[in-house]
Amino acid sequence: MAKPNLSPSKQEAVFQKLASQTNAADCITDDAGNILAVGFSNHASLAPKGDSAPGLTDPSLAELATLPHLETVALQSQPLSDGGYEHLSQISQLRAVAISQPVFVPGLTHACVQSLQGKSETLEALDLDETEAIENDILPLLYGFPRLRFLGIDGKQADNSVAEFAEGAENIEALDLRETTLSDEGLARLLRSLPKLRMLRLGSDGATGINAWSLRHLTHSSSLEVLDLQGTAFANLPWAHGLEPLAELPDLRQLRLPESSEPEAQEAIAKLQAARPDLRIGGDPVNFTDTLGLDWRVGIL
Repeated sequence: MAKPNLSPSKQEAVFQKLASQTNAADCITDDAGNILAVGFSNHASLAPKGDSAPGLTDPSLAELATLPHLETVALQSQPLSDGGYEHLSQISQLRAVAISQPVFVPGLTHACVQSLQGKSETLEALDLDETEAIENDILPLLYGFPRLRFLGIDGKQADNSVAEFAEGAENIEALDLRETTLSDEGLARLLRSLPKLRMLRLGSDGATGINAWSLRHLTHSSSLEVLDLQGTAFANLPWAHGLEPLAELPDLRQLRLPESSEPEAQEAIAKLQAARPDLRIGGDPVNFTDTLGLDWRVGIL
């Protein structure tokens, strides 16, 4: 249980204690000094003079629940077991979680995020990045997140289980699938489940999942505004069975593609631009969480 009368100075003391155990840390406070968001990274590149800190422990993570106004937790390269991550469920107002590059320790399994099921009615953003240390699929353990607006997930975790998860998270507006292994059918199922989807990032090498022909399923996403395609699967897109369906998306305002010097790809881009002169092709990557007004909640580090 959070301590309702924990003063801002005592909240700061809790934060500093945890920060001393890790290579880098940051927090965001409101005008009264109450801590709203914390981020802790133990990535080796952030170690001062190469002398890495030990990282957060399972018991130390329990102290986060004493911060009465805490809404966001971002954890990178921390040596935590399932028991450590379970303490996230004790944060009463939890709205956003980012878990990046978890370090494998005995007791770390795909069940590390299962405690988040208890936050299904409050969580708005979930970012799971570079989770290779976790062997089995995470998302099948989670279902029914009606308030979730942002989901980021990559690699082997970004498989067809994302489509099943989306059926219980129909209010997602931004989806970041890096190095996804979604199948063509899985992508279709996913997009049919997300009527409010505004921003989509897809990365694929095309070897095991989606490819240029899969873009036809984007017609299910009539509200899509930003589409960021990455990877060899989208490097040389033709017009037919490629970019042509994008011309039918009424709200699409930005499209990012891998660079290509292939004449067929250049011709397809020219056709799309002619069909949609209002569409910006290229430009800087869009920060999805910032666009949703969630930037202060996710990705602190």
